Amino acid sequence: MNDHRKKLYSIISSYKSLAVAFSGGVDSTLLAKVSLDIHGDNLVLMHVASPFTPAPESDFVEKWAKDNNARLVNVELNPLDDPQIRLNCHRRCYYCKRLIMEHIIKEASKIGIVDVADGSNLDDLNDYRPGMEATKELNIKRPLIDAGFTKEMIREMAKEMGLPNWHKPASACLASRIPYGTHLEKEILEKIDSAETFLAADGIQGSRVRVIENSLAKIEVNPSYFSLIVSNHEKIVNYFTGLGFEDILLDLKGYRTGALNEKVLNKKP
Repeated sequence: MNDHRKKLYSIISSYKSLAVAFSGGVDSTLLAKVSLDIHGDNLVLMHVASPFTPAPESDFVEKWAKDNNARLVNVELNPLDDPQIRLNCHRRCYYCKRLIMEHIIKEASKIGIVDVADGSNLDDLNDYRPGMEATKELNIKRPLIDAGFTKEMIREMAKEMGLPNWHKPASACLASRIPYGTHLEKEILEKIDSAETFLAADGIQGSRVRVIENSLAKIEVNPSYFSLIVSNHEKIVNYFTGLGFEDILLDLKGYRTGALNEKVLNKKP
């Protein structure tokens, strides 16, 4: 682990200045912290708050940047304005990531920063992530991958550094809750965000509310939360019904990383 850390510090030190795509997850937070320690005022955090971004993520970004005296630029962008993204084909993540990173590169260049990095880690290479093709094409730096960091290693280092979200469940853009081929609309994304925020406030962390149809919501959580959901089912049903969901299901398989991609991966030869 020490060798990986030394390599990470060496890689980040090699940049004269740096813009970090800061989502508020543990990966980008660790990258932001290490980069801030090295570059100070020569580091800029870039955050895109869009209809795809869970509200708690943006709230965390604002607070963390303020608490750590880090420069933060909020990039104004609505991916739903792009027809290719709104169509939500299985390549949606590629188009969306490219759009986001192009805007971040543009904003970074305005203040004289050439290098842009994200918090991708080795585990991301094991999932279907077309967005990583876009970052490679745009020469986005991936210091955590280059230094050999897995998700577990990131959490371990984040804990040791006292980062407040070291144990936070992995998150993802809200569009990942909707099956490929279903057109993306701001209204349904807002419903998903509200539903997941409600569950988190009720002690159910790391949930995914996947919308199969506009009126059908499937709750996907770690099985350890099943009993809590059952005991609070009336409150959950009432809240979800108020959002417009007529049918509320609990996925007994539990939360799986990349569940939306399972059919895509199974089609590969």
